[in-house]
Amino acid sequence: MKKKILEKYREVQTETSWSAYKVTCHILKSSESIAESFGSGVFVKVDENHFLITAAHVAEGLNYELFVGIDNDTIFRLGGNIVTNNVEEQRENDRFDLCVLKLCDETVETIKNSYEFLDKSELGINHISKELPMYEIVGFPATKSKYNKFKKQLKSKAWRYITSPAKEENYETLKCNKDFNIALNYDRKRVYNFKKAKTQIGPELYGISGCGLWFTPPKEILTKGQPEKRLVAIMTEWPTNNRKFLIATKIDLFTEIIRQKYNCDVPKSTILKLNIN
Repeated sequence: MKKKILEKYREVQTETSWSAYKVTCHILKSSESIAESFGSGVFVKVDENHFLITAAHVAEGLNYELFVGIDNDTIFRLGGNIVTNNVEEQRENDRFDLCVLKLCDETVETIKNSYEFLDKSELGINHISKELPMYEIVGFPATKSKYNKFKKQLKSKAWRYITSPAKEENYETLKCNKDFNIALNYDRKRVYNFKKAKTQIGPELYGISGCGLWFTPPKEILTKGQPEKRLVAIMTEWPTNNRKFLIATKIDLFTEIIRQKYNCDVPKSTILKLNIN
């Protein structure tokens, strides 16, 4: 009985991962007419406002020139107003790593046929994480992308990984804060390949920074329509000193930027207090 419930839950996760993919973009670096993989991001809609959420180090590494693919052979630079958190130290020591880009109307019009936008109702604000394999990463590792120099085409391949939050005692070792971060387990030697239905060695994860961490509520196994998902965090780090873990920043920090900086109607976070200057 338990196995059937788990199998049903995994089926629902497959559905929600596909809908998560539709709002996830591969952020590219444009260099001498060559598109290079650089990061990931999530498109979000709050009423009539459209945003890209990603990691600050991705935006800074590109000098705030963020390109995404549209159609099959075109890249487009996203335009709008960008906000990142300020840091006194080096960005690699930043455990917030926040970047929110409010997209201009021209950008929204250009990309709307290539991407969907996550509705604010699926933002997992005030989520309390559970140490269970109920979380999923959907992003674009650089090692999953291949550039054809003859056709001058970059083929991007999304990657999904089911994981669980790390135990609380690991947070101090990883130098992250459970109030703001979610630390996750990553067993690279045992990554499940959904297409081949077997475990294998997983990819190097450079390039997933900025993608979403998704939670599928267990009650969705009973739904008869499109199952709901929740964007609970944004992936920000694969620690160089401990590759068995990943670090994400809770979505509450990003939505507080959207709420305070852009005066948008999103629920106020009750699990953290953050004043955006």
